[in-house]
Amino acid sequence: METFLLIIHVLVCFVLIFSILMQPGKSGGLSGGAFGGMGGGGGNSMFGGGGAVPVLAKVTTYAGVVFAFTCIGLWYAGRATDEGPRTAAERLMEQGGAPIQQAPQPLTFPQQETTPAEGTTQTAPTDTGSTTP
Repeated sequence: METFLLIIHVLVCFVLIFSILMQPGKSGGLSGGAFGGMGGGGGNSMFGGGGAVPVLAKVTTYAGVVFAFTCIGLWYAGRATDEGPRTAAERLMEQGGAPIQQAPQPLTFPQQETTPAEGTTQTAPTDTGSTTP
């Protein structure tokens, strides 16, 4: 049922786009130049003497109503088939919260012994005990 509603919804979207774009606006819109006409009168010849406005206005109104109903139908179909929580937060709330984890331990590196370079002598610091220079 949801697939059927989705197909109808997409088709109605295209009908709405077409009917809205073909309606003449303040300067004629796309209906003036789309079928070879110039100005606002080109679209009227395609739809006969009555003009495009009443036909396209009715199509837009009906398509808008069908669009609204398919939106509601798709929403209801999505909620009816909803078996459980969809987000991770909802799943955690259903389980009773997040499990307690221990903090990661800091990285420790082994101490390496340093040897003096060849040809140098190592001197130990001497403590003279006096603080005056």
